[in-house]
Amino acid sequence: MFSSQHHKQAKPNTQFMMTPTSTLKSNSCCDTVTKVQSYEGHSESVSCRYESQYQNSLKYICRGNRPSTCLQQALITSDTKQNARFRLDDDKVSGTFTVTINSLTRNDSGSYLCGVQRNSELDVFSAVELEVEGKKSYSFTVRITELEAADGGTYWCGSDSQWRVENYTKIELSGMLDSFV
Repeated sequence: MFSSQHHKQAKPNTQFMMTPTSTLKSNSCCDTVTKVQSYEGHSESVSCRYESQYQNSLKYICRGNRPSTCLQQALITSDTKQNARFRLDDDKVSGTFTVTINSLTRNDSGSYLCGVQRNSELDVFSAVELEVEGKKSYSFTVRITELEAADGGTYWCGSDSQWRVENYTKIELSGMLDSFV
């Protein structure tokens, strides 16, 4: 049976693990759907497990919930690896492939299928529902007291789980600091 993890809120560059184990008939798919919530501008990674006998099989992800057309409408495959904002990495040792979507927009919200091609049988899929919300905006104040001339220089102000320059503001502190003391 398909195992999943349910998440209420996702942080940038978070990974979610899905195990594709349900075999498909027609256009029905997946007893369970993994729900992922993220924010505009963030990146999201979805990791999909597969059995060891499918190490060399084609892996892919598509938009929607129709298994019968998923491969033809794949956003990225293990043959392509990189396509615009989508990247697929296949770790054959762990039996996991990871699809990363960069620079999320609200238009990325919706259903996705993570698929593994099986040549003599129907492909196996796991399902994910992605919800992308508007950018989160937070503000904070930094107050520096008792300034001295030695405090002059470059400061970076911001908050992020990883160092990404676009999430910080560069501040140059210079001038006649002695007059403020």
